[in-house]
Amino acid sequence: MTAEPHQPIPRVLVADDDPIARSLTRAGLEQAGFLVLEAEDGEGALVLYDQQRPDLVVLDVMMPGLDGFQTCEELRRRPGGDRVPVLIMTGLEDIESVSRAYEVGATDFASKSITTLLLSHRVRYLLRGSRTLDALHESRTSLNRAQRIAQLGSWEWDLDTNRLLATEQTLRILGTTAWKFGGTVESYKQTIHPDDLESWIQSIEGLLSGQSPHSLDHRVMRITGVERMVHEEAEVERTPEGHPIRVIGTVQDVSDRRQAEAQLEYLAYFDHLTGLPNRRLFLDRLSHTLLTAIRYQRLGAVIALDIDRFKRINDTLGHSVGDQLLQEVGERLVQGIRRSDMLARYRAADEGSVTIARFGGDEFYLLLNEIGSAQDAAKVTTRLLEAIAKPYTAAEREIVLTASAGITLLPLDGEDVDTLLKHCDTAMHHAKEQGRSRYHFFSETLNVAAEARLELEESLRGAVDRGELRLHYQPQISLATRKIVGAEALIRWQHPNKGLVPPGDFIPLAEDSGLIVPIGAWVISTACAQAKVWQSMGLPLVRVAVNLSGIQFTESNVVDTVRDALETSGLDPMRFEVELTETIMMRQIQKMIATVGELKRLGIRITMDDFGTGYSSLAYLKHFDFDTLKIDRSFVKDLTSDNNSSAIVEAIIAMSHILDISTLAEGVETPEQSAALQRLGCDEVRATAQAARRQSLKRCGWSTVFSSQFPELSTEHR
Repeated sequence: MTAEPHQPIPRVLVADDDPIARSLTRAGLEQAGFLVLEAEDGEGALVLYDQQRPDLVVLDVMMPGLDGFQTCEELRRRPGGDRVPVLIMTGLEDIESVSRAYEVGATDFASKSITTLLLSHRVRYLLRGSRTLDALHESRTSLNRAQRIAQLGSWEWDLDTNRLLATEQTLRILGTTAWKFGGTVESYKQTIHPDDLESWIQSIEGLLSGQSPHSLDHRVMRITGVERMVHEEAEVERTPEGHPIRVIGTVQDVSDRRQAEAQLEYLAYFDHLTGLPNRRLFLDRLSHTLLTAIRYQRLGAVIALDIDRFKRINDTLGHSVGDQLLQEVGERLVQGIRRSDMLARYRAADEGSVTIARFGGDEFYLLLNEIGSAQDAAKVTTRLLEAIAKPYTAAEREIVLTASAGITLLPLDGEDVDTLLKHCDTAMHHAKEQGRSRYHFFSETLNVAAEARLELEESLRGAVDRGELRLHYQPQISLATRKIVGAEALIRWQHPNKGLVPPGDFIPLAEDSGLIVPIGAWVISTACAQAKVWQSMGLPLVRVAVNLSGIQFTESNVVDTVRDALETSGLDPMRFEVELTETIMMRQIQKMIATVGELKRLGIRITMDDFGTGYSSLAYLKHFDFDTLKIDRSFVKDLTSDNNSSAIVEAIIAMSHILDISTLAEGVETPEQSAALQRLGCDEVRATAQAARRQSLKRCGWSTVFSSQFPELSTEHR
């Protein structure tokens, strides 16, 4: 025998205590092309097997120590020994010896009188059978491995005997074992979820009758109580006459896939934070509702809800607290809708009559599929706003939130989704402008105002390049010397068509659109340049001050902007002052402390604006190196008529001086207020325009400078 191409020479282990018989056997096998290993007893044969792992073993029955039967029995216990072919040879010819040989695991039995030629042929065929069995075993192993990885099993149902044979993987999927599984179709049915059993039976009956294929997803119940989702397919085997005799099926555990698909669907259509529908799902439902409303002349509503000033929560308490509050808001909206008596009659007919969605950030939208009137939408919105306004507990403190809402009626306010949402957003912003914590219906008047706002924003984008922005300067006066010691830069917009636009009309637009950053940089640069001009004129101006927007301070590199403006203008840093409000300082306080420190290292002055109107935390005065503290005009206005205002101003001044911080009072209008402030120790004031005109400032030589908006007191710079 010769080895097949690329195949190793088969190795045969021969164990026989008769050296002559062993030599003859070896000679015959080697002549046939085998590699022969020899052992003179059973113990030696086992040692050689462990070392060499031969392809076939020939054992003589009669050997000292372990005989051939015992050696074969022991060999079968070795790793891999269960599949190696074993040929037992003996001079005994009785049936009992033959039976025992097969009982201990022999593959074949032969008489010692067999010729070496026949022996070599017998060995060759045993090896060929062994290879076939090995290939089959490997194939089954690979199939089992693949089925295990794919969680795929198979089964056969004999219709005549009602026996159902299930593979090991099938039993594993069903959560049972061979000895627990009854092996009948009834035992298979018992593993199917009771709610899915009827569907399974109908599908099988459709297969047997030839009406439909069997392809079904259903649940199985394991003994442990765990539910798994499986996909099952089957075909029927029939007689030539068409009579069904056998059903062959596969079952695959698709629980993980279905869970992944559900997760993907959830991520696509639901908000991960609140679990509410997201924008995509909301728009899909709105589109269907709108078509239905138009076709059947029904009335629906879209409500846009936006939490008022929510950004300050994230800035001061952190995003984790903000997320916690948004989750609670979402839950309150759901509960508020559930308790709505107005919607009860509609929900009875349609469980999807209300959709609550989170669009992102602090924006929530509600879709009411069907309402009786606009007043119904107003009632629902009022209830929701009240629910949101109830106190929350987060970060070991009580927090109060309010929201503003806009309402559009469909299809009255728009016959397409984009128009409805735009109008709803317009109504919501109008509610905020009217004082927040309220709702507003959309009207064409609001739409006109929104379009005007958009037009103004678009015009503002080119205002800097077109030279339409101006700075007006109001003087800061020392109460001790009655001389001007500084000027505060106030921005104005000279619109080519609308005239002078008040800051309150365009600064919020600039902040919402992000234009405040380039506009703020222009203000800083222009103020520095003007201060340098005044310094070159020999005017005794000590400093110029600008107000920074919170967005400009937190979302831009304001330190670089100030540094560049000082270097470009050549202005002494001590002549430049930056004013910050308490609201700005509440945002990302650690970052604010670092930024203020960098500004101070440039040599400029830092002022806290409007002290007393915000949180007035003494921690700010401790952590921030302020040069000046500005007293808000609301205290100055009642200074001479209200003892409480006077006491507050006195306390602010005293505290500031202890901390070596100067004070400046805003909005001084009368000599009495000026005198009272001087008596309380205030250092400087910023007068109103009318009051400033009453001061004899022409004597100071400023009349040629402050000559634009207010003849004696202000100037402008493009």
